Amino acid sequence: MMEDLQGKVAVITGGASGIGFATAKILAGRGANLVLADIEASALGKAGRGDLVRRASRSKACSAIVGDFASVNRLADTAFSKMGAVHIVFNNAGIAVGGPIAEMKHSDWDVTIKVDLWWTDSRRGSISAAHDFAQKTGRASAVHRVVRGTRAE
Repeated sequence: MMEDLQGKVAVITGGASGIGFATAKILAGRGANLVLADIEASALGKAGRGDLVRRASRSKACSAIVGDFASVNRLADTAFSKMGAVHIVFNNAGIAVGGPIAEMKHSDWDVTIKVDLWWTDSRRGSISAAHDFAQKTGRASAVHRVVRGTRAE
């Protein structure tokens, strides 16, 4: 049996396209309110103006860079101030740098690890998403789920 998501708040990184956007559609269809975060402002604007907004009773689009600690904190602040609570964090944003390893630069690896593995900064793992959001309420049980999405590119 699927859990009732009516009125729950889901924050989705990488939410303007691909897996993140598809997940947003599903969650909105099940009654969740949405905070979509993405680095791509034009895609985020388009996602926020479309059918998805009509599916969710409440939604907010936020520009965010998941590899940047301050940006993630602003996202958490916005989510809690606009929605009052966060129940699901779908940590979906990710990047891929392709090509032969011998041709990749250190900066390619650095940004990939920062965004895909560490999520907010090089000192903490992806579970820090739960920590960052839970800190905003002052209790560890504030965020019920943190899910790390994958991106097939």
